[in-house]
This record gives sequence, C-alpha cells and structure tokens, in this order.
Amino acid sequence: SAYLNVPYPLPVSHVLLTAGPLSHGFKPNPKKVGNKGKAWIPALFDVLSRNHNNSNNLWYYQREHWTFHAKGLWISERSSTPDATTTPFLSSNHRLLAVAHGSGNYGYRSRARDMESNLILILPDSSPLQPRFRNEWNSLCHFAVPARHVPPQNVSVWLRLMLPLIRRFL
Repeated sequence: SAYLNVPYPLPVSHVLLTAGPLSHGFKPNPKKVGNKGKAWIPALFDVLSRNHNNSNNLWYYQREHWTFHAKGLWISERSSTPDATTTPFLSSNHRLLAVAHGSGNYGYRSRARDMESNLILILPDSSPLQPRFRNEWNSLCHFAVPARHVPPQNVSVWLRLMLPLIRRFL
C-alpha cells in the first residue's frame, strides 16, 4: 500500500464483466449428435448473480457469434465518477493498481495442454503499462451490457430445487 501511495483501505468499487447469454462457451455443438450443451451453467450463474447484493455492478459481454474468453483481473482505484452502475469503462483518471492475467483452471487440460497460469503485475503510477491495460479493459467493455438490461435466463425446475445446495458451495 505504501509503495503504491494508496490509502488503506483502498477506495475501490467492483465491476464484474463476464460472459453473457450470447457469448458463453456452453452452447450445444451442432456437429455432435444428441449434444445438448451445458446451457444450464450460464443460466445458473445468471440466477445466482442476480440474487447477489451488488448485482448492479454485473456486466455481461454480449457479442453475437463470439465467445467471451477473457481471463483476468483489473484492480483500479475508482473515483466517484463515473459510477460503476453507469459505465464499466476506465477513464484516464482511474489508476490501475494491479493486473492479474491468466486462468485459475488448473485441471488436466491446463497442466498438459494449455499451459495456463497467472501473472500478477503491480503497476506504479508511472508505469507505461497503465494505459495499455486500461485500453484492453475498455475494448472488452465496448460489448458490455448491464445484467439488469438482459432478460433473466430460464432455469429448469430441477435446477431451481438444487439452488439452496449449490449456494452452499459458493
């Protein structure tokens, strides 16, 4: 905290950008006979996230025929304007404190094929990476829609019955 010259606790607000109903990777594969996909996963996430207290800060990446694969964490000091419920964009006034890129998926595929890992960069004010990472975030946000503007996803009855059990693990 002293290194970054930031008061503690940090005056940060959170914005969550995730795959929306149009851009998730769980759609059925038409090439596989009988494949129904896992469309229930984003629907379940939608139900759980809308029940969260701060769901106003939830944004969906909505880009038709695109799958959202961004994996990372942009930690910034947010000024009082603009409000995260109005726009997720970071202006030049927003100071990035740290950026984490990579994936927390450490299963077989990540170990044996994808070589996924995490990289955490602490960004001092003078870092030339500040505008680059801010631009990267903003380019993702061009396709961001507030979750509250997206119709709720339909969840099957059996999944609704499982919600109390599923919530215990989150």
